[in-house]
Amino acid sequence: MAPTYASDNCHSNFFYYHYCYYCQSTMLLDFTICSHWQGTQASEKNELLFQRFGINYSMLPAMFRKGSCVFRDKVEETVKQDGSEKPIKRIRRTVRVDHCDIIGEEFWNEHSDILVED
Repeated sequence: MAPTYASDNCHSNFFYYHYCYYCQSTMLLDFTICSHWQGTQASEKNELLFQRFGINYSMLPAMFRKGSCVFRDKVEETVKQDGSEKPIKRIRRTVRVDHCDIIGEEFWNEHSDILVED
């Protein structure tokens, strides 16, 4: 049920644009540099980033490695207190931004209600 193609595509595009940005910022940008990037595996891309720019991709903050996921999450809120001073709680949906892996099953197990209509 997870949208693996879109997530994986975003991840690949991030690799490519991150690499081209560093090439451009160091005046190395030309079509041959970016063209040899295409068709490489993730491990090769990691190695290119490290060799050329000293960037260890796995040490970048999750926001840059995984991107941002915006979704509505269920949260229990106290809305008021009844006559006997007991809190009345309701489940509400709030917008949440998280930098997480939505390709794996862990995210979908934790947030299985995202795709369910209310």
